[in-house]
Amino acid sequence: MGSELLKLWLIVCLSLVFIVLSIRYEERKKKKFLEKLFEGRTSLSKEEFYRAFYSETDVPKDLVIKVIQFLEDYLDCDFSRILPSDSFSSNLQFFLHEDEWAGVEIERSLEMDFSIQISEDEANNAHTIDDLIRLVWTKVQAA
Repeated sequence: MGSELLKLWLIVCLSLVFIVLSIRYEERKKKKFLEKLFEGRTSLSKEEFYRAFYSETDVPKDLVIKVIQFLEDYLDCDFSRILPSDSFSSNLQFFLHEDEWAGVEIERSLEMDFSIQISEDEANNAHTIDDLIRLVWTKVQAA
């Protein structure tokens, strides 16, 4: 009986070590991918991002900052080097590829955070960061 418990304890410990190592590997892989993806880009604060890309538009600063912060939190990523043209269907596909439900979850979470409704077609047509920000802004205005 004692040796069986020892074997079980050993299996549990080895399983935990494997899980921890797998998580660390995935984190390093993600970090490396992001470094390559954003290589050569200037890091901008959310305020600087707004000033650089949206200050000449009617999109409010707090909405832009909230959407970027939401994406950073949800995707667990530093988006300080993101561009409005970055696309979920090309260079940012990595985030959605990791979790096949991520797009749907992002849509639902944005709906809750901003008290808006996004149709499936609208969500499917929001390919870039800019598309997403403008979609949320349009929906907030209509609400």
